[in-house]
Amino acid sequence: MNHNNLIKKLTKPKFNRAFVLKPGFRFDALRFHCNSIVFATDGLHTDLARISSQLMEAFSDFDPKHDCIVPIGNTYVNMLAGYLLRKIVPDSNIVIAIFNGEERKLYEDPIPEHYVFYEINPQDLFDPEKFKSLERV
Repeated sequence: MNHNNLIKKLTKPKFNRAFVLKPGFRFDALRFHCNSIVFATDGLHTDLARISSQLMEAFSDFDPKHDCIVPIGNTYVNMLAGYLLRKIVPDSNIVIAIFNGEERKLYEDPIPEHYVFYEINPQDLFDPEKFKSLERV
């Protein structure tokens, strides 16, 4: 088994919603891939109970088949979101969108923001036996 079975890079995906863990950027390029953007936290608080509450409310109707997640902001917000997702969609694949800065292609205007989308199943990805098979890229 290689990493392609555990981590699948998606090309030009389309989602209902992108769940952004913290506001802070324009997210213009993200709008090409989703119908709406949901900010899972307000980005103002550091109290873990308040952040947890905001995440639970935001993800109450998260649909892993039609929505994606944009991990951004403080590490503790991302960790709490990961624990919450493990609880509410334990056996589901999820798609994460990783900000990849500006993309330039020969003879084309630069795209000021670019996201790379990966579909993963956290249960499989962090299975010790399957993890051993990941190739170092």
